[in-house]
Amino acid sequence: MGYNFRGSYSCIVAVKLEVLKSDLEIWNKDVFGNVSPWKETTFNEIGFWDSKEREGGLSHKVNEARRTAREE
Repeated sequence: MGYNFRGSYSCIVAVKLEVLKSDLEIWNKDVFGNVSPWKETTFNEIGFWDSKEREGGLSHKVNEARRTAREE
């Protein structure tokens, strides 16, 4: 997929960057889909484990679950 642009070099660079950004946004949605629900769920899990830690420490098993949630 090639693009041809006319104008000054600075305008060509600006337009190419805009087109690249648009193409990358489309590619990102095609490859990864809508990540917003997944991201929100992960942040909620991290908040849950942080509150548990503030309440009074976490067991080794719970620490592992928290670490897994953070890594995802």
